[in-house]
Amino acid sequence: MTILEQHSLGENKFFNGDEIGMTDLAFGLITFWLEVMEETAGVQVLEVNRFPRLQAWIKNFKEVPVIKENHPDESRLLAYMKERREEHVKRATS
Repeated sequence: MTILEQHSLGENKFFNGDEIGMTDLAFGLITFWLEVMEETAGVQVLEVNRFPRLQAWIKNFKEVPVIKENHPDESRLLAYMKERREEHVKRATS
């Protein structure tokens, strides 16, 4: 993440400049899962003060109309991750 923060975005809105591209789409799906995993585990991976460019990129990415209209349902992702976490914890403690 540090390499992406320091070398990939610069002052650009997206990885390809001002237009969304394939790199944005490839990394974009990860952002939805990452936020849910952070909430489920109670850990913040992309700290705002450490990764301001990536945080800005995430915000810009999620505001693209086609992404905004078609992104995964966060509540369903969160419920899924909580179930998986409970299963793993249960197995680890039994």
